[in-house]
Amino acid sequence: MRLFESHLAQLDSRLRGNDGRRFCGKLKSPVGIMTMWLDFAEDQARRRKQIFMQDWERKLDEFLAFNERKVLPNAGTVSKKAANEHARQEYERFAERRRGRKEALGEAESIKALENTVKQLEGRRGNKE
Repeated sequence: MRLFESHLAQLDSRLRGNDGRRFCGKLKSPVGIMTMWLDFAEDQARRRKQIFMQDWERKLDEFLAFNERKVLPNAGTVSKKAANEHARQEYERFAERRRGRKEALGEAESIKALENTVKQLEGRRGNKE
């Protein structure tokens, strides 16, 4: 049970953190559903309720149906390798955009610092003349 709680805590902190919010910004509805599910699972853990994997699967299906969400009838056709590759590509695009924003911000700060230095130097020249 502690391992499960640890995984829930990690996932929860990633989703609630700033990077998670930016990365999932357009996915408010799925993130909301996931948050509700994590809250439910956390409550089960706090009450030390013993639940087996087959129970979690059934409860998740019931939870999704109750929230009027589609429940997949099977595991689907996407392989783990393909899903991981897709996730990696999406994260690379996200990281590139984040890097670009940070670089633009750093560039603007550098330009402003150089402009301030030029003004200070021009002010010193004016005082010497």
